[in-house]
Amino acid sequence: MNQKNTIKSMIPHRWLEVIPPSDRDKWANRIVEKFRQIHPELYEAMGEWRSVPEEERVNVESKVLSVADAVHREIREERNATR
Repeated sequence: MNQKNTIKSMIPHRWLEVIPPSDRDKWANRIVEKFRQIHPELYEAMGEWRSVPEEERVNVESKVLSVADAVHREIREERNATR
């Protein structure tokens, strides 16, 4: 399984819709990288899965949402610091 694509697929589309189209891929990649840094064991395990096991789905989705929220806050803070 490709962890990067799996994590990106778990980012709610409504969150991406508020990001300018030119920044969406950069934002999604930042979420993947932060997820990999925060949850390295889970990220590695995901690479060995054929698909997300049903018993892990809620846990993985929750962690992706948490990381996405943290990245969104970081981006807002960065934008506010440059103003």
